[in-house]
Amino acid sequence: DASDAESARTALATAGPIDVIYYLVHAIGQPGFRDADNAAAAHVADAAKGAGVRRIVYLGGFVPSDEGLSEHLTSRAEVAEALNVAGGAEVVWLGAAIIVGAGSTSFEMMRYVGDRFPVIPVPKWMENPIDPISIRDVLHYLVAAADPERVPPGAYDIAGPDTTSYRELLRTYAHVAGTWQTNVPVWGIDTTVASWVTALALP
Repeated sequence: DASDAESARTALATAGPIDVIYYLVHAIGQPGFRDADNAAAAHVADAAKGAGVRRIVYLGGFVPSDEGLSEHLTSRAEVAEALNVAGGAEVVWLGAAIIVGAGSTSFEMMRYVGDRFPVIPVPKWMENPIDPISIRDVLHYLVAAADPERVPPGAYDIAGPDTTSYRELLRTYAHVAGTWQTNVPVWGIDTTVASWVTALALP
């Protein structure tokens, strides 16, 4: 239990020698998720240091450096900082945007919307460029990041070959899935309003 410092220490101490920890913990959706994420990362980093873990590979979000960040992306960057402790395990931070593949929360949300809503309101921000990546490619990078001879510690953005937009991604999904879909441009809907509607509409 990463949220419990003693549980994290006990787990790593009793597991025996550990070369690499893959850190995939995410508390988004819970009240106070930023604090929960920071605490969990700090617990694991401290436990890894005590257990002599060589490397932590962290799969986080793609965090732009030239604009204001959402609370979600701010939290992802804070987790990377919390995992880096003096004298502890070296950290490889892989930053990804939407991961295309079953089990990815972002992809499952997109699939749910694409399958169930033939008419989709499209705010202006849905035209923002995004760099999706296949889950197969993410797995390739995760495996490579375990090897210090291939990947030095540090932060790396990972992406597929194509830059697109969320609107285009929805259109592509509808085409592949064989569903009919149309987009209706709307104004005045920011990401906060969209998140409220999404929370009501999605399981």
